[in-house]
Amino acid sequence: MITRLFMNVVLILCTLTSPLSLAVEFKNLFNAMQYNDVQISPSGDYISMRINHQGKQALAITDRKTLKFVGLISLEGNSEVGPYIWANDERLVIEVVQKAAWLEYTESYGELLAVDYDGKNSNLIYGYRSGEDQTGTRLARKQQDFGWATIVDTLPDDKRHILILSTAMSDKEDRLGELRKINIYRGNQKDLGRAPAPNVKIVTDQEGEPKLAIGLSQENEKIVYFNVDGQWQKVNNSLFGSAFYPLTITNDNSGFYALDNLNQDLTGLFKYSFADGSYKAVFTDKKVDVSSVNLTHDGKNIYALRLDDGFPVYILLNKNIPEAKAFKDILATFTGNAVSVESQTKDGVLSIVKVSSDINPGEYYIYNKKKNELKGLFPNSLNIAKDQLAFTEPVNFKSGDFTVAGYFTKAKQQAQSKTIAPLVLLVHGGPHGVRDTWGFDPEVQFLALNGYSVLQVNYRGSSGYGQQFLSAGYKNWGSLIQTDLKNAVDWAVQQGLANANKVCIMGASFGAYSAVQSTVLYPDTYQCAIANAGIYDLALLYTKGDLQKRSNTYDYLSKVIGTDENILKQNSPVYAVDKIKVPLFLAHGERDERAPVEHINKLKEALNLHKKAYTSFLIEKEGHGFWNLDNQMSYLNEVKTFLDKNLL
Repeated sequence: MITRLFMNVVLILCTLTSPLSLAVEFKNLFNAMQYNDVQISPSGDYISMRINHQGKQALAITDRKTLKFVGLISLEGNSEVGPYIWANDERLVIEVVQKAAWLEYTESYGELLAVDYDGKNSNLIYGYRSGEDQTGTRLARKQQDFGWATIVDTLPDDKRHILILSTAMSDKEDRLGELRKINIYRGNQKDLGRAPAPNVKIVTDQEGEPKLAIGLSQENEKIVYFNVDGQWQKVNNSLFGSAFYPLTITNDNSGFYALDNLNQDLTGLFKYSFADGSYKAVFTDKKVDVSSVNLTHDGKNIYALRLDDGFPVYILLNKNIPEAKAFKDILATFTGNAVSVESQTKDGVLSIVKVSSDINPGEYYIYNKKKNELKGLFPNSLNIAKDQLAFTEPVNFKSGDFTVAGYFTKAKQQAQSKTIAPLVLLVHGGPHGVRDTWGFDPEVQFLALNGYSVLQVNYRGSSGYGQQFLSAGYKNWGSLIQTDLKNAVDWAVQQGLANANKVCIMGASFGAYSAVQSTVLYPDTYQCAIANAGIYDLALLYTKGDLQKRSNTYDYLSKVIGTDENILKQNSPVYAVDKIKVPLFLAHGERDERAPVEHINKLKEALNLHKKAYTSFLIEKEGHGFWNLDNQMSYLNEVKTFLDKNLL
């Protein structure tokens, strides 16, 4: 068994100061994870992580045994380090992201940079700039790739190549990608044929050969293809459920694992056999969907599942698999925490483990399977004592025909206080394919530490609770979803967790839409509303924003909000501001492509026309949500001022 005696915590890259006892530096809540995307090299010699270096994302590499720096990869100009992989024991492949001068957030243009662990021998192996002369090298000019690259397989047994999907640049997401084997040293490529459909996920077998693909049709229906003798063959959709998502080909190439809901409501783990075409359920929970899976070190078997029914729960499938035995011991060491295996060596001996909770944004450990030893690598840089933070508890209540789940975080107040704290109903975005989970949330902590209890609700339409619950939100954005939110407030009041006269609704994206729409439908339930990056005229979704780049936008929107102009108008708060009786706080990024600035402009015009009270907060360089830390803090300080004025 692992015991805490093994936890010899080694701090690298930072020095912790004493916890703040008298005051909280709230910026630390949003900048707690200075180290992220931590990985171990295939051989286990090096540990890599993305860090914030001089205001940009860079890649730091340390020697595992000495924990000393051996490399720092920081890109020039407006380029930064994005997601990355270890392609072999010495070389990494990085997705290059860029921040334009007029934006506060980075975007990917599909470029791939290969570089040695010590920062030497860098080569832009794919992208529109790959044909340009590269600073510090004498590499011959290569053909430019006007497209986006997606890594399909690292090809662990091939030291010089990875498999990518190259998709040509287009205003519409309707191009067929090309499978290519690309040399990670020189960048030369070998074409391996086209993908069967646009925007597909391709799954490879043990030898790195494409075996199956899944995409969406223009009618927004899943399409599945099998690769048979080098030819893509479309599979009858009836073989799989609506939630079908392939995970991995088995290590003997005899079949594959997938998450699915075939002939059932909840999404569970399934296994398909190529030999006889059988497709059998392996595990399905009774209450919630399977959230995620743990793969063995070779990526070809599954030993554990995560469920999110309130607190995270882990199900061990094959307890004879060495990883399963180790994971069981790790879970026992960190009882009451969320635990994830972030990266493993090729032989599976060493693993990077991340541990987090509602009061811990995340700490990293390295586990040695042979020695059954767990050592701390480095903690978060929260710089706030955990006892200063607020606990988050799962809750549930009845709303119509459903039991709706959520989370309640009680305001951090003096122990002797007997008053009920004001409540912020914090609504998540989406609405579909998204949900709230238990864990560290800096926005929740900011509100709780400033004296506000927080209620989060997985209203109908949220993911994680089965297809029936998900589809119950379709075409009910402005009606039944908002009723679920009101019922949540009523429940909190009945439970003595909230004061009916001190409730504010707050959210971003769809949460912002809900904040305003709820004050239209239930003008006496809320005392104020806070909306960030919201959509306020549903019909605009059909004509404005980045959804127009998708070939299946019309079919998706017609399914989830409908096409009836009168109903769209009825469910758009911009046309019903006369019913609003409470002050609004409206925030928006002027570069928002998902919810273009036309939405807030139309809402402000309507509010002005009806002489309704509101405060606006616009940031020129921000997009869908605020990415710049200073902008985040400015926004939240304005939120606090607004809440104090209207709830205290």
